[in-house]
Order: sequence, then C-alpha cells, then structure tokens
Amino acid sequence: MVRKRTAAAFLLALLLCLPAPAADYYFKVNELQAEVTVRPDAKVEIRYAITFTPQAGSHAVDIVDIGMPNEHYDLNSARAAIAGTAISAIRDSEYVKPGVEVHLGGEEIAPGHTRTLEFSILVSRLIFADS
Repeated sequence: MVRKRTAAAFLLALLLCLPAPAADYYFKVNELQAEVTVRPDAKVEIRYAITFTPQAGSHAVDIVDIGMPNEHYDLNSARAAIAGTAISAIRDSEYVKPGVEVHLGGEEIAPGHTRTLEFSILVSRLIFADS
C-alpha cells in the first residue's frame, strides 16, 4: 500500500514538473497589400498592410515576424500600427533572418477576430546606378 502511494505521489510530482504544451499559432492571412517606393536617396520604403484572423483554438497573434529583402534595413525607421494605434516594440527577429518582429502588446489579435497590421520600413542597397 505504501509502495502504491509513493509511486502515485512520484507520478503526480513528475506530471507537475513537465512543461505545459505550448499553444500553437493557426491563423489566416485574409489580405496582404504591399507597396514599394523608391526614394530619391536610393532607399526603398516598403509598406505592408496584413490582415490576420487567428483560428479557433489558436494562440492570439501577439508577435508578427516580417522578412526583409536584405540585412540593410533601418530598424529606426520601422513603424507599425493596428487601427491607428502605434506599436513601438519592433526589433530584429529571433527567427527570420534577415527580418524584424513586431510585438503587438495590447493590440494582439484574438482568435476569431480580424485586424490589420500596417508596417513600413526603409531598406537600402536595393537600387544601384547603371551606366
């Protein structure tokens, strides 16, 4: 009897120590608009409007990773907003190289809801003079 209780206590302790399964991200990109503008200084402004709908049972979309065409993007020029609310937490991506990650903070997108992330950034070394 003591042996069964010890085994049960051990199994319970083991289960409590195991990490909980991470919530997965399942979402739909309803629409993606991209606009690229070449500036007189040869930098390129890239603007995206990305409309997301997280699916039922998904983790809320709280961080969006955006790939860049090269590593010469100006992180200080990056701007993001959802429904006119500016998002300031933009940094180099931990996962997408080269790329940035936008932390949505209080503007995260809950499952079943649809919202549009607006993003812009300047990138250099994409336009070159040609003789």
